[in-house]
Amino acid sequence: IGNHENQPMDYKIVVQLQEVEISGNETTVVERRELDRFDSPSIADNETWQTEHDITPTMTGEDLRVQYLLYRDSVPGTPTVENAYRDNHLWVDVSEV
Repeated sequence: IGNHENQPMDYKIVVQLQEVEISGNETTVVERRELDRFDSPSIADNETWQTEHDITPTMTGEDLRVQYLLYRDSVPGTPTVENAYRDNHLWVDVSEV
């Protein structure tokens, strides 16, 4: 996370595993499951913070999306890309072991 807010910031991060459908330029979340939620330490202006964390998928499938949702204030009851301050994602395939 890079802080360019001109003041120290404490961010909140929600990690979701999402099954999505893509049609043309539209992505629709079919199912979402929260995998993790954590707070960043206070990040000074123009500083960055990163951390490693493990995730344990809670569903199987191809082209699942691990979605990171960043919030400056409190996290809403239903965290989504639309109400996040910033977001980032990566695509994963998860098969049964």
